[in-house]
Amino acid sequence: MKTANEILAPILGKIHLSVFDPKELVSAAIELISNNIENESILILAGLDQNPKSEDGELKFYYFDLGLKELGIDYLDTKPIGYFERAHYIINAVLKDYIKPRSGLNLLAGLCRESQYDEQLLPFFTLDDEIDLYIHENQTLFRKHSEFKNLDDLIRSELKKFQHKFEKNHT
Repeated sequence: MKTANEILAPILGKIHLSVFDPKELVSAAIELISNNIENESILILAGLDQNPKSEDGELKFYYFDLGLKELGIDYLDTKPIGYFERAHYIINAVLKDYIKPRSGLNLLAGLCRESQYDEQLLPFFTLDDEIDLYIHENQTLFRKHSEFKNLDDLIRSELKKFQHKFEKNHT
């Protein structure tokens, strides 16, 4: 059985970054129910997926928000988080296998762009760019070809370095 935090971590990270699909809210509700975490709003949200007229993202978000509040999770009532906290959140989601390494790296590269290419976040953008170059043109910039044999391991390794640096500076 998963906890609510384990189930919600990926979608909450995407919500904070504004890169989620409202259908993912329904999937989260279904997973919560399958782990015996439910309330009336979560049940309604899970049922919206079956209703062909439920394409309204605002309705799904309304029941998601209400359901979480009923569970005592008020994720919107927090101060805005900075770039590094958001990066740390995404990295944790990747390292705990809540989101795929490549998806997490794409989010981090986007965060770098959003930060106006902050030099501390630039390694994510560079790695993402280099992986694209390797995939599409079989070329590399800073690494050997052999390092790209397992992209997930490469990404996780780089994310662990950042996580260690972040935790050292924020503890």
